[in-house]
Amino acid sequence: MKKLILAFAITSLALTACSKPENKSNTEQSAQNPDPAHTAENSLDWHGKYTGTLPCADCNGIETAIQLNENKTYEINETYLGKGQGKGQNFVEKGSFNFDNSNSSIIVLDQKADGRKYFVAENQLYALDSFGEKITGDFEEMYILKKEAN
Repeated sequence: MKKLILAFAITSLALTACSKPENKSNTEQSAQNPDPAHTAENSLDWHGKYTGTLPCADCNGIETAIQLNENKTYEINETYLGKGQGKGQNFVEKGSFNFDNSNSSIIVLDQKADGRKYFVAENQLYALDSFGEKITGDFEEMYILKKEAN
């Protein structure tokens, strides 16, 4: 019985090793190996003003406006809704940003903005978590900033 199982295993291994690899469509190959010449930086109209209200753990939300300039500078204006007296606490920060070396669709703000990261999409910025990962789940849509029309 052991010889039969061994013979079956060797035959299966030989047949598997001799099989042809699957041909993948051009679309599948492109998705796995994107063209390095086409990045968010040079393929998207990323500069402009993005606005939205991001979730907040201890307030009603953070009204956020980020202006991204072509010279890779930014201005971020955040208003913490429902905090303090009157209209809430407002913070403005200016600095520079870079496109991430490991993922050219992500921008990284300088240390003035705590190195926050955003995924750049067509007319949208996705606020990322502290590890640079997209926030998923029930509140995923709340982490999107929309680009304003010029």
